[in-house]
Amino acid sequence: MVGEKHNARQRLLDVVPLKQPFVVMIDPCGACNFKCSFCPCNISDVNAEQRHSVMKIELFEKIVNDLRQFPGKIKAIDMYGLGEPLLNKKLPEMIKMIKKADVCEKVRISTNASLLDNEMGQALCEAGLDYMKVSLEALDDAGYKEVCGVNVKYNDIVDKIKRFYENNSRGRTEVGVKIISSAIKKEEDRQRFIETFTPISDYVFIETVKPIWAGFEKMALPEWGGRRKITVPNTPKDIRYAVIR
Repeated sequence: MVGEKHNARQRLLDVVPLKQPFVVMIDPCGACNFKCSFCPCNISDVNAEQRHSVMKIELFEKIVNDLRQFPGKIKAIDMYGLGEPLLNKKLPEMIKMIKKADVCEKVRISTNASLLDNEMGQALCEAGLDYMKVSLEALDDAGYKEVCGVNVKYNDIVDKIKRFYENNSRGRTEVGVKIISSAIKKEEDRQRFIETFTPISDYVFIETVKPIWAGFEKMALPEWGGRRKITVPNTPKDIRYAVIR
């Protein structure tokens, strides 16, 4: 099950002091091509110029060399932060550098998938990317305009995920698709999300958005929520469900 595979927890009491961190997050690009209403990336002006820069390969190489100093492997390196990692065209090269250094068990990214063309998808897989989470923000064009402040074709996003999964990722890169719960307006939306993305991904998730950023308290939240496990029917895979947290 996804919960067992991706969310297994070790009690820190049993493992501290750590010889190396469990997870290291590296933000290859602090800028984003979306302006999501719930994200401070493009809305906050705090250190905007510095945050919106693209990491240079020389700095990244130093980071990887520093990670070599740990005595053991890091469980995962997450190549994303507040920005969109695919804006950094050196991302595949960076991932390849991490894999060659053998400093972690898995390399993961989170992306909005709008820039996931065939060339980038193939390069990511060949570099050794282990897991890609797609953050879906709406289920139609109007929803993307409302939430993300950009003109995005929803069907284009679906097609890019489908091509990546079918042409590049099978057997190499696992794919998860996550949607924010505020994009689910009714039961039919939930079913459509699950039925659309179950065949073209390894995992599907529905996550509740919580107002944790100062100044974003007025963001619209869904009328229903809670924590439930949703079984996805009629699938040949043994790891298929969405979690509403």
